[in-house]
Amino acid sequence: MTATRPRPAARHQQKVGLTFNFPQQGVGAVGTVTADTNANMADGDKVVLSDGFRFVTYEYDKTANGVTAGAISWSVGTTAASVATNLKTAIDANQPGLTVSDNLAGVLTITNRWPGAGGNVTATKTSSSALAVTGMSGGVNPNGSILADTTIKLHKAKGRSIRVDRVHLNLPAGLAQDASNYCIFKVIKGSSTIMASWSTLTGTQGTITANTPVELVLSATIANRYLDDGDQLSLFLDVTGTPTVPPGRLVVEGTEL
Repeated sequence: MTATRPRPAARHQQKVGLTFNFPQQGVGAVGTVTADTNANMADGDKVVLSDGFRFVTYEYDKTANGVTAGAISWSVGTTAASVATNLKTAIDANQPGLTVSDNLAGVLTITNRWPGAGGNVTATKTSSSALAVTGMSGGVNPNGSILADTTIKLHKAKGRSIRVDRVHLNLPAGLAQDASNYCIFKVIKGSSTIMASWSTLTGTQGTITANTPVELVLSATIANRYLDDGDQLSLFLDVTGTPTVPPGRLVVEGTEL
């Protein structure tokens, strides 16, 4: 008689529910600086940044003749990448309240370490080159209203995969549809894969009535609705115009595989 191995037990699938209040712990303001090459930069080009408490001016010292009183010297580079990296060095040394990420291609992403709307202080520049700045914006107080594009990290998957079956959104204060001032609520995995969404743009999903949960529209691409081990689950609020997006609650229902 030939012995046979017992068949492994079928893997049990179970329903899961994940609930998130947002914003949870507040969000820090974010901005960018895009540098130019040394050839295009001019002596005295400036970038002014604030962490919500004080303003700091960084001045490009192309001719090594010193900088304006009160400004921080910004060392000369060659390529846009090295010009940006030198600015990062100066910011790191003088504004510890800001975190600077360098893409090593000329763009710095600057995030306020302290969450809250107090960090929403416009960055400025004085420049004769293609030097560009954006922000600082998107800072949100805990349980405060959201006024600009904001990404809120919700959950990082660990272990078994989850297939997202339904997503509910509840805004206790509601949000009216509008043709110019609206928000697209996007549940995403990773950096940009949309799993489910709802838009308050007139003519799309529309108004979210106060204290009345709505069911987000799931992605038509089945593969986009699977959250695998290590995937980051986030809520991206894609804001257009000047809507005031109130705090809310998101419930993600799925099947653990």
